Amino acid sequence: MVSSPSFAMPSAHAPIGEVRAPTAAPVPSPVVFGALASEGLRPQTQAPGHALGVGLGLGLGLAAATAATSGAAGPTRRRHRLPYAVALGAAKSNKAKSAEVDHAEILRLKMLENATLSRFMTEDVGMKDAFLAMQPMEFSADEVDNTGTGPLSGLHTMKSRGQINALEFTNAKLDGGTWYIVAVVNTNIGVVCGFGCASNSKHAKHAAAHQAMQRILLPEDAVEELRAVVDAGEERGQQAIEAIDALTEKLSETSITLAQPFGSFWKARFAAKLFDRPQEGRSAGNTFEAKESAIAAAGQAFYQQLRIALRIPQAAEHNPAEWAERINEEVIRSELSLPSIGTQEAEDLL
Repeated sequence: MVSSPSFAMPSAHAPIGEVRAPTAAPVPSPVVFGALASEGLRPQTQAPGHALGVGLGLGLGLAAATAATSGAAGPTRRRHRLPYAVALGAAKSNKAKSAEVDHAEILRLKMLENATLSRFMTEDVGMKDAFLAMQPMEFSADEVDNTGTGPLSGLHTMKSRGQINALEFTNAKLDGGTWYIVAVVNTNIGVVCGFGCASNSKHAKHAAAHQAMQRILLPEDAVEELRAVVDAGEERGQQAIEAIDALTEKLSETSITLAQPFGSFWKARFAAKLFDRPQEGRSAGNTFEAKESAIAAAGQAFYQQLRIALRIPQAAEHNPAEWAERINEEVIRSELSLPSIGTQEAEDLL
C-alpha cells in the first residue's frame, strides 16, 4: 500500500518539493481525507522521525489540502495524486489480464436469470452439469451475417417455419470488455444452447447462434436416417424399420430431430402420423455420446408407440406384416358398413 502524504518544512539539504516525515503523525483534515478517499486511498500513520511541532504539521497540511482543492498544482499534488492514479490503473489492467474467466459462473448466472433454462434444469437435473461445462465459441469474421444466410438468420428462419419453438439471447459483459452471450433455443426435443464470446455484443451473439445451429440437425428423410443407422449395426432400430416399411401407406409426415443440447451428448426424436394421429419416440436420458445411438433409441421408442396405438398386446410377437393386414381389414369393414351393402349376409362375407 502506498503511504499517504505527510507534511513538513524542507531542510536546507533537501531539494525543493521533497517531503520528510514528521515526528508525530499528523491528523489529516477532512479536506485531505476526502482528497485521498477519492483516489481509493486511506491516510496512514507514519513512524516518528525528526521532531517537529504537531501544530506546524497540521497547519501545513491544511494549507496543502486547500491548494489541491482550489486547483493549485503544488509539489504535493504532483508528487502523490498522479502517481497513485497511474499505479491504480496499471494494477487493474494487470489483474484483468491475468485473471482466468470462470465460464461456469457466467453460465450459472444466466441459468438463474433465464426462465426457459431454469424450467428445463428443474425438469432434468442431469442437464445442469453439461450446461455448466460448456465452452464459448469465439467469434470469427467469416460468420458475419451480411447476406442474410448466417447462423443468426438461420435460427430465425427455423423459428418462422415452426422447426424451433422459441429463441432467446441472454448476455453478460465482463469488466475487461469481453461479451459472453448464451443462445437458448427451445426445440421439440428440449432446450439447446450456444455460448459465444467476442469484444462486442453483436459478434458474441453471432458466435452463440453459430454454436447453437451446429447442435441442431433436421435430416430431410427421417426413415433413411434411421435405416442408415440400422444398416451400420444398431440393432435397436431394426424392429422400427420393419414396422415402418410394413405400415408405410398408413404413415405420413415422418420427421426426425437430432440435438446436442450442450455439446456433450445427443438426443433424438422420431415422429410421424398414423391415420393422421401424431406418434413419436424419443431417446431416453442424456447418455448417448454417439448420434447414431440416439437415433436408434428414438426409433425403438417410436416402434413401441406404434404397438400401443395399434393395440398390439404386449406379449404378442413382432409381426408388422400381420398388423398391416389386420388394419386393412378393419379399414374395409368400417368403410363398407351394413347400410351401404344392404344385407347382413353380404357383410358377413367380408
